[in-house]
Amino acid sequence: MINYSLIFVTIVLSVAATTDMICLKVPNKLTFPAMALGLLLCRFPFTSESRLRLLWCIVFFIIGYFRIMGMGDLKLCMSVICLRGIGETWKMMLFAACAMFFYCLVSEPNQTKLYVKSLFRSFVYHTKPISDSDSVYPFALFLAIGYGFNFIIS
Repeated sequence: MINYSLIFVTIVLSVAATTDMICLKVPNKLTFPAMALGLLLCRFPFTSESRLRLLWCIVFFIIGYFRIMGMGDLKLCMSVICLRGIGETWKMMLFAACAMFFYCLVSEPNQTKLYVKSLFRSFVYHTKPISDSDSVYPFALFLAIGYGFNFIIS
C-alpha cells in the first residue's frame, strides 16, 4: 500500500529546504495546507490520533513564543506532526539539531565553541549569554536531512 503521508512529507520538506536555502524563509503557503492535509488524512476530528496531533501543534505554537527557533521552521515541524505524528517529528528535530551542530562546528569552529561555552555559562550561572552568533542557517535543510536520517534508521 502506498503511504501518502510519507510522500507528502518528502515533498513538503524538499520544497521547504529549497526555499529556505534561497530566501531564508519557509512559506506559509506550504506549511498550512500540509497541516490541513495531514489532519484530514488521519480523519480529523473523528480519531484520537488526529486530536493528539492537533494538541501537539498547539504545544509547538506556544513554544514558538519563546523564540527557540524560527516560526517558519516550527510550522514546518507542525506540518510533519500533522502528516506523520509526534514520534517521527521529535526524532527528526533531534537529528536536525545534531546535524546543524556538526555543520557549525566544521564551518565556524571558534564561533561555535565560544557560543557553546557562553550557553553553558548562562545555563549554570543563570546569566544572559555573553555571545550570540550573527550567522543564519537554513534550518529546514537540516530538518529534511534529519527526517531522511530518521527514515533510514527506522
